[in-house]
Amino acid sequence: MEAEKTEKKTEKISQAAKKKALFLACDKIQKMVGSKAYLTEDGDIVPKGTPHCFAAGPWYANQKKKAKKSKEAGDTSLYEKLCENDHVKGDLKTTKLKMTHGQKLAGLFAACDKTQHVLSVKAFINTDAEIVPPGTPGSWAAGRWFLIQKTTVKKNLMAGDNALYQTLSQNALVKHNLDRYLAKHDLTPEADADANANADANANAE
Repeated sequence: MEAEKTEKKTEKISQAAKKKALFLACDKIQKMVGSKAYLTEDGDIVPKGTPHCFAAGPWYANQKKKAKKSKEAGDTSLYEKLCENDHVKGDLKTTKLKMTHGQKLAGLFAACDKTQHVLSVKAFINTDAEIVPPGTPGSWAAGRWFLIQKTTVKKNLMAGDNALYQTLSQNALVKHNLDRYLAKHDLTPEADADANANADANANAE
């Protein structure tokens, strides 16, 4: 019953009010709101089910889809209205790059070599391996991608597979960072690899 009341209250929020709330929220946090965000009309991010809130993430995703489709058809009105906020404008202009694992790996290595340090988790780079602000057209979340690779390496090593570790270790800076990360989890891939090699050698000798 309570959920039904909340839903009825949510339905009363107009499209204009939702857009205003989205803009306010983006300006408050200085970035695009998350895909699962719920907002009040004052632009406050609140838990799901809070009275007088709406699912801003799904609502914006729908508006974004409509805006891009209308723009392609020659009607830019909705697109321009959404672009009145810089954070939303940046998100609208962001094109999701289709990159292979090898391309991302090469980009990560190149960016690390250029800066002489491993990228931060929040780092975005462009196709020239240059660090750029989030939302820059033609950029991708290289820092977050590397974090995912590290967690995957940890899981793989625990299962006895060090192939991804070896691939990432081709870059000295990345390898150093990866080794430090794994050491915190009591994983020493190189030592494990040596142990496996010795075991193989002993088996062959027998």
